This record gives sequence, structure tokens and C-alpha cells, in this order.
Amino acid sequence: MKEEGINNRLSKKSILIIIFSILIVSITGTLAWLTYQSKKTALVLTIGDVRSLQLTLSPYQIDGTLDPVNAYTSGVSTSVTAVNNSTTETRKFNLFYEIEEIDATLNTGDLKYTIVRNDNQTYTGDFTGVTNNSVVNILTQEIPADTTYTYTVYLWIDGYANANADSGAFKGDLNADISTTYNIIVDLPEGMIPVTIASNGVVTAVSKNSSSWYDYDNKVWANAVLVSNDVRSTYQAIANGSASSTLAINDTSKILAYFVYIPRYSYKVWQYSGVADIVQEREIELNFISKNAKESAAGNGEWYTHPAFTFGDEELNGIWVGKFETSVDTSSTCYITPYYDDGWDTIFYCNGIQSEPRILPSVDSLRYQTIYNQYQTAMVFSGGTMNSSTYITTYAGNSTFGLTSSTDSHMMKNSEWGAVAYLSHSKYGINSEIRRNNFRQSSSNYYRTSTGCGANSVNANTTTIVTTCAIPYGTVSGETFDYPQSTTGNISGIFDMSGGAGERVMGHLGTSTDIAFPAAWFTTSGNSKYIDMYDSSIFVSNSGSTNLTYCTLATCGGHALNETRAWYSDSVNFVTSGGTWFERGARANYSTGSGIFAAFWDNNNGGYDASAYASFRVVLVDVSN
Repeated sequence: MKEEGINNRLSKKSILIIIFSILIVSITGTLAWLTYQSKKTALVLTIGDVRSLQLTLSPYQIDGTLDPVNAYTSGVSTSVTAVNNSTTETRKFNLFYEIEEIDATLNTGDLKYTIVRNDNQTYTGDFTGVTNNSVVNILTQEIPADTTYTYTVYLWIDGYANANADSGAFKGDLNADISTTYNIIVDLPEGMIPVTIASNGVVTAVSKNSSSWYDYDNKVWANAVLVSNDVRSTYQAIANGSASSTLAINDTSKILAYFVYIPRYSYKVWQYSGVADIVQEREIELNFISKNAKESAAGNGEWYTHPAFTFGDEELNGIWVGKFETSVDTSSTCYITPYYDDGWDTIFYCNGIQSEPRILPSVDSLRYQTIYNQYQTAMVFSGGTMNSSTYITTYAGNSTFGLTSSTDSHMMKNSEWGAVAYLSHSKYGINSEIRRNNFRQSSSNYYRTSTGCGANSVNANTTTIVTTCAIPYGTVSGETFDYPQSTTGNISGIFDMSGGAGERVMGHLGTSTDIAFPAAWFTTSGNSKYIDMYDSSIFVSNSGSTNLTYCTLATCGGHALNETRAWYSDSVNFVTSGGTWFERGARANYSTGSGIFAAFWDNNNGGYDASAYASFRVVLVDVSN
């Protein structure tokens, strides 16, 4: 994305009105060439409070014959009038054909389009490789502030075309929309290196202003890494644009953690009030917005800004989420021998604040910790420490990872899990069931996992020990999606959100009394931004199923609980007085009940036990803006 795109800011009241007279082409084959029949339309698009596409058809048609010509100006033309950006900022729109039918006998390379702007800029392309029921984007255009453009669109057949090869049918609609991905603003904390990742796992450092860094329209999410201090300056120069080239990070031992960006968005509400009816899977409609915009909803069909992007008193442009379940330095005692049982007592070598956490593929996730130690380990990435008396957390930065005091690192909240899940089930993500990580190997002394792993089928057997990874991270799987176990279906997404280890999140039945956390922590100023509390005056203390019906937009909106209840048969149980902390995703040995929409109450002594089955995920927030 261009620098101006990253720096773009959107006001909630900003409105882009684009008025088109658009050709909708319906073409059928003749013995020689193509005939067409079109309807003129008026198309109005707005961005702001109104997101729906409004289309009005004019009451007349135009008929004609499409023959080969030597110049596009002799083809069939239509005007696209008054593309007017009335806002004070640059905006972007897309012009595209929705192809219903294109005959197999048609030489699609000879069928062309040319778009001419009123300042004589032209854009030409053809329909090579286009098939039935596909979409062909013919123009993506930035409209500067307070600017009006007009366009003429020509559809034509090349004069050198072969008549016999080009007879056939073509039917398609010309349409337009506004690209909300233009509103994505990536806040990159100091010390993070933006990267692209090839399907084989090769990581390449790029400039933060590179147009190849990410493309959410094509399900490529922004990735960044933290690297060791000895190579950081080299890759930081590329990230800042002071070095002119990209550079592959061939020595992956220099990578300490992978993160993926979840941009701020609003989603269209489909279950406003807590109801018992189960609504089946659907594509979640969402629009990207900047932190200057925040929307509330009063009912179904309205837009609601996801709560994960409100961090205490701050509104965020996005959050950075650990690409894998948290792990630890593989040379540490915690990794090699998580616990030791001498027959009289069990010593857990992981159950303390781990000073060398990692977020890496193909390793054991960090387990055998209480939730309180998981919470404090997450803070280590940016040098967070919690005062043992006041329970106030301060951040001093951490030179090991390169992060400064301007970055907040914390254990993932339940709402932040929901933000990933909803983006995943939109047109910008895999938009289907995520393949489970079913790797679960028992070694001589402890249960093992493997981050980034994927099963060989959606309903792969998980009740037995699985000692090999069917789709390991870093290899091309040969599936329809490169990595069906990720949130995008490709390597740019987030892994381990279905299966693997169960993931504890900071979501708690609302009471300040809990054996896992000190009571004073809950009432300490500033700590509320690190946890989602479910009010015990609303939610029944011992009824997980009934509590889901109390999950309205106001109490649980965006948390992937009642709104996505039973999607893909994922199990959902609310927290109770016996298990006050949420666990998400389910474990590798769960069957169809596991998944990104699965939710359980933690039954390991309310999160107080150092569980062999529970890990966690880290979230970074740039608080410098």
C-alpha cells in the first residue's frame, strides 16, 4: 500500500458519492461476431454511515453489434459520469465486470476493454483466462480530495481477431464499489520488521511502504517479525526505507516472533439480542475504518465497530496478534523438560514468568503455566513488569526483541480472539471452517504439540495420538488452500486457532474473587483494558448454556460466542463459577467440537493449575499515537 494509504484518516461523517451511468452488457453470439444488449444504470455509492450499494436501472435499452475494429474508439462505449469525491481526503473505488457467461469458443484475449478518463489517461486490458461466474477488476482508481473525474468505458474486439475463433456468447455486468481496504492504517511499532512470507516459509524483509507487503482484498494479511539484536539494524534499515532492496531472512534462528495485523473494522450486526435460536454460518460483512471512526448499532443490519479496537481510553487502528501459540526458547529447561515428577512432588519448570518467550512455527507451545504466569509472560515482549504490591504494570521496552516502551504486549483477550475469528470468516479471510491442528505426541515425560500444523482433512481423527504433521508449516500442501489450517487459507494468516493446545484468554466471569489472580488486580486502575469481564449480575454463575442467551451485542458483541454459536459444530460453553476463565479453540484431541468458534470454561482449577493442555497468545498494541 502506498504511504498515503497508510497515513489516510477517515472521518465517520466523510461521504464519498460516486454517480455512474454504467453499461450492463448482455451479449449473445451471432454467426460472425457478438451482439450486445445493455441497460443504462445510475449507481450511487457512499462511505460513512451508509455502506450498502444502491442501484437504480433506467427504463430503456440499447442494442447493437460488436464487430472487430482497429481502434477502441470504434467499439461500444458508455459514460461513467461525475465520479465526485466530496471529502477532504483521497478515496479509492473499483470498476469491475461480473461475468455470468463467456463462451468456450470465444478467444477471450481478443475481447478488450479500454477506459478513458476526462484528462485523456487510458487503461486497457482484455478477458484472457476469464471463466463463467467470475469477477474481472478493470480499474482501481484513487480520487483526490475535492476532485471530479468522468470516464468512458469501451468494449471492443481487436481488428486482427479471427472471426471463426471469436464467435460465441459473452454476458457480463459492469459494476463498481468502494474499496474499504484503502482505509487500513497499519501502526507498526518500533522494532517490528515488515515481511512477506512465501508458501515455503521463506521470510523476506520489506519496506513498510512497500505495495507488496499486504493485500487484504486478496486475503494476504500484513505480517511482521521480531529479530535478534545482532541483525536488527540491517533489517530495520529496509523496514524504514533507508535501504533500497528487500532481503530474505535465510537464518530463521534470528527470528524470535511472528505477528499478523488485524486492522480496525466495523461489522454488520446479525444477532443484536441474546436469543436461543442458532444462526448458521454466514459470511461476516465488515468494513475497514480508521480509529477516527466508531459506530454503534441499535439493531440487526446496522454497523458496529468491533470492541477489540478500543483499548481502555484509546481507539486503535489495529492490533498485532501472535501468528502461532506462544512458545519458549527451545534451549531452555522449560522447553526440554517442562516438569519433573520424583514420585513425591512435581516440579514445573515452566510455571514462572518466562524471560525468553517466542512465537514460532513447528515447536511445542508454552504450557504448564498458571494463567497468572501466562499473563505476565506475555508482557515480557515489550518489557512489561507488574508491581507485586500495587498490581500496576509499566513498560520499559525490551532490547532482546527490539520493542520500546511505546508498545504494549499482553495476553489475548476474548474479544481480541473474536476480532480474528470474524475477519477470518469474511471475504478477506478463509471464510470457511479452519482445518484443525491435530498433532499430539506423547514423549517419555510430557504431552507435545507442534505449532502451525494442519490435519489432512477437516474431520481428521483426533482421539488418537498423531505423531506426524499432515500439513506442516513451511511446505506447500497441494490443497485447494495452501494452508487450510490458517485464518486466510494461505501462509499469511494466523495458525493454531483450531486444535493444537487449548488457549486461555483474558475473559472472566465478573467477580473480583478468584484464586488464579489476586483480588486487588481486578480493581487496580488501568487493568480493565487487559480483560473482558462478564458481569455476574447478568450471567448466571453455574449455567454455561443459559448464559449464552444473555450474550447481547452490548454484553458479548464481537466475542465469537452467541453470535457464532455452533458454527461448524464447534462447542460453546460459557464460563461458570467452577471455571471462571475462557479457553478458546479447543485441544488437538477434541473431535468436531474444536474450532475457531469453540469456547470452553477452563476446568484446570479455574486457571490456577499449570495445565499440560493450555497455552495462550500474545497481542501487541502501538500506544505511541
